[in-house]
Amino acid sequence: MIRPFDIEDIDALYDMLEVEGLKKEDMGFLEHKTFVYDDGEMKGFYTYRIDYAIFPYLIHFCVRRDSRRTDVARALIRHFRHKMKDSGYRKIILHSMPLTEKIIKWYFKQEEPYGNTDNKDFYLVEA
Repeated sequence: MIRPFDIEDIDALYDMLEVEGLKKEDMGFLEHKTFVYDDGEMKGFYTYRIDYAIFPYLIHFCVRRDSRRTDVARALIRHFRHKMKDSGYRKIILHSMPLTEKIIKWYFKQEEPYGNTDNKDFYLVEA
């Protein structure tokens, strides 16, 4: 089940991102919209922002290492995509991270980024 972030999820989300090498000051799940995959055990989450962008921007996408399977990643990205469509957005911005790179190419069928900043490829994909 994918549900909105709850304050009780803080430690689990911090732990997941720290394992991936992210510093606490670079974590934005408290300030932006966050949804978690929880089927009795938290397996992953995503966070997005819209505030300064014309298009929604996925800032965190993480699946806990021991739960890394395509069904968990697909469920999270599908939820994000439908959430954006339901909000009236036709396009979304994704940047290339190890996990999202495969999703961008496989799920969104997007091969070429529209831009590169700070050695990160950015993709504008259909919601």
